[in-house]
Amino acid sequence: MISSGKLSFFCYSILVFYCIIITNCSILNESTLQNLDSEQNPQISIDSDANNITIDSEPSDAEIFVNNKYEGEGPVVLMDMLPGVYKIEIEKTGYKKINTWITYNGENESFLFNLEPIIGKISISTEPAESQIILGGREIEQGETIVPVGTYNLRVTCFGYEISEKQITINEDQITYITEELIKSSFRMEDFNLSRSVFNPDNPGLLGQTDISFKVFSYGTGRISITDVSGLEVYSKEFDRFTSWDQLFNWSGESDTGDKLVNGEYAINLYLTDEKTLNTEHYIKNVQIDRDLQINYRNGWSGNSGLIFTAIPRVMPKNNMQLSTLFMGHFDRENNFLVYNSPMCLLFRYGFGRNLELNVNAGIVLKNTTELPYFLSSSLRFHYLKLNNRISFNSAVTGKIAFHNRTGNDVFTNFTGISIGNPIEVKTGPVSFIINPEITFSMWDVTYDLEFDDDPGFYMWLYTRAGILADFGFISTALSFAARTKTFSDGFGFSFPLHSAFELNYLIPGTKLYLNISAIAEFGNNNNFYIFGGGGLGYIN
Repeated sequence: MISSGKLSFFCYSILVFYCIIITNCSILNESTLQNLDSEQNPQISIDSDANNITIDSEPSDAEIFVNNKYEGEGPVVLMDMLPGVYKIEIEKTGYKKINTWITYNGENESFLFNLEPIIGKISISTEPAESQIILGGREIEQGETIVPVGTYNLRVTCFGYEISEKQITINEDQITYITEELIKSSFRMEDFNLSRSVFNPDNPGLLGQTDISFKVFSYGTGRISITDVSGLEVYSKEFDRFTSWDQLFNWSGESDTGDKLVNGEYAINLYLTDEKTLNTEHYIKNVQIDRDLQINYRNGWSGNSGLIFTAIPRVMPKNNMQLSTLFMGHFDRENNFLVYNSPMCLLFRYGFGRNLELNVNAGIVLKNTTELPYFLSSSLRFHYLKLNNRISFNSAVTGKIAFHNRTGNDVFTNFTGISIGNPIEVKTGPVSFIINPEITFSMWDVTYDLEFDDDPGFYMWLYTRAGILADFGFISTALSFAARTKTFSDGFGFSFPLHSAFELNYLIPGTKLYLNISAIAEFGNNNNFYIFGGGGLGYIN
């Protein structure tokens, strides 16, 4: 039923798990490359007892001709060749053609030819002299530069001047002369944007601010004035003299005195003054502070974002997203063999509106067996009730559809079928208590028997989920639990295993990345238990 609970190597489970993953990936990549090579260049499979000639070039993928016959792109292998002299021609665009002879003495022999690039020169001068010159994505200096022949994009820039961009051709053994005189730019502004038009300053780190960005094209000065709905200035920022195009300023919803501003609409007034004419232009953007919009890192192990084994009613704010992974591993030794069971999960969260969130999940379970269980699921959550006070109350409804390719497995408590849940949260300060009954309708029953009936039917059961969360923004920790009832047709009672999990999430300072460390336990009905350890990484934007 459940593997006997051996806690061996648990302290090292994360490290060993990643080693297994890396090893598997390496084996898979080697196998894939060998298959690919055998399909694209079947002659590369060499018999060590045969007389073969291998011909290649640096760089590779050149066209190779032997005795005036095209043999393909390098590397090529000529099979069962007789000793003698062979004519070799190698051609590659942008490189000088090789036309030579080789002497083959028998057995296996390899020949590698270094191709010489066909080169030309560019001689460029600019006005102003301090302009930046980018040729084909590479910065070059004024004067003569040796470059391979070909057509390139030439980009010349200097702050205070219009950008010059053109296509040029470099010819073999020739100097291409370029004189570029840039035109002075007018003082103007473009791309005035806010990273968040609505934000909550109480969200942690970069998630609790809005980035104000714009571009200027010539010298001048600027000032930002942030005013409330009455027109009162609450914050101001003076810019140094503009000497570059891109300007960026971060505002975290505080006043000039460092006080937290209240919820409401604010106007971001941008005043820009031309250094030459002293004319000032005024631009405006509106921003809203809303401390009800909470952005928090959440797990998606069970198909709905929240704690590992239960959803949370609160949803991701509109147009915000999270992409995260969670890798777990259990390692044991049976009959002197290392046995591993390594489930992993990928979660995508997206806020569709103020009260609606989409979750998409995918996962696999790596084992040292031939089977590879995997799952896909998608869910919607509607946050329909929110009561704020010293103790707040939240409730939501969830709808989920899931598919497992192997019916006899429920490590994620996200089994094949359609599920409807009702997560309820009671929150006081940073601490939340969550319960979440979830009913599932499926064509298969969950079983851990090695031999089970895979014929479809109709089954219903209830997941009873619960959790405790302490969320301090930069760091959060939680315990969660899940228990599955018997199918309703089998009467009242719970089915083993019971599931529980611990998790710790940490926001890396100065980033939008979260680190996760987790432990998951499955408890059987005969004091058996099964423990996973691992972690993951998540990104929120």
